[in-house]
Amino acid sequence: MDHFPTNWGRPRNEAFDPYATYPLHQRPKAKDTFAEGVQHTQQPIVTGTSVLAIMFKDGIMMAADNLGVSPSLTLPHPPSPN
Repeated sequence: MDHFPTNWGRPRNEAFDPYATYPLHQRPKAKDTFAEGVQHTQQPIVTGTSVLAIMFKDGIMMAADNLGVSPSLTLPHPPSPN
């Protein structure tokens, strides 16, 4: 059974998608997200580090991270007034 009301009572038209949103030849092409490859910065700038340690009766738990910032994402510093 054809469950699409747009096809009931008339011949099927293959130029349209099943939901009749717009013609298939006008549908935008899907962009492949990874066509250009995944790129990572080659020289990150480390701007900060955090360390947390908790001591228990039977041992310790430590967690650490460092914040890496890409040079292209940092804002330029405003000129200092002289």
